[in-house]
Amino acid sequence: MAEAARYYAENKARGEVTVVVSPRSPAEGMAEGRESVDEVAARALARALVDEGLNLSRAAREVSSRLGIAKNAAYEIVHSLEGDSEEELG
Repeated sequence: MAEAARYYAENKARGEVTVVVSPRSPAEGMAEGRESVDEVAARALARALVDEGLNLSRAAREVSSRLGIAKNAAYEIVHSLEGDSEEELG
């Protein structure tokens, strides 16, 4: 968006301009140290489900179903818990 703003600040638009914006994947947000509210909620739910004894695959399906997020996004979030210490997971 910033690149387009800079370009059109210096150049006149000819015709229509279409900008397509997609949401960040959870992995992109986490890689930059930022998480959306949905990612924080998904991480908290995933942690709770794993603490209850669900395996990571089942927890990912539950996170996706309960929060209405894409299965691949839920999978990324849940499997990011693997890097957490056993103490943090309970």
